[in-house]
Amino acid sequence: MSATKTTKASWKKAAVHEGITLPSGTVVSIKLPNLPLMIKTGQLPNTLVEDALAAQSAAADASVTREMIEQQWEYYSFLVSKTVVEPAITQEEVAEIPAEDIEMIVEFATRQRDIDAVYAHIAGLDKLDSFRKFRSLSGGFEDLEN
Repeated sequence: MSATKTTKASWKKAAVHEGITLPSGTVVSIKLPNLPLMIKTGQLPNTLVEDALAAQSAAADASVTREMIEQQWEYYSFLVSKTVVEPAITQEEVAEIPAEDIEMIVEFATRQRDIDAVYAHIAGLDKLDSFRKFRSLSGGFEDLEN
């Protein structure tokens, strides 16, 4: 089996995932943020780091407060604005996006999801024969329904 060598330029370009379909039917390009690096380099403000930690603990704790929900929104809007590459959006514009799309983008950004709304793997692994064989997929969507 021969492997094709990857150049730095193509490797960097591979970080952008194009043709991601969201629940609303909107198709976007995303780049998964490197959250630990963003925290280390100060790109993720300390208040948002605290918001992210609060959002995680809120998921485990039944006593969610208004403040926690507001903190979660700040964190989500930051993540979405940093994740969506095309069309580029600001934190303020995130409020105009359907809630289902926001949730899916956050799941991509936090590595909780790697399959889009039409069951395509965001990195294109679903197109590789070895992945399809591993997942027992041979055809189209009918495989996913069984």
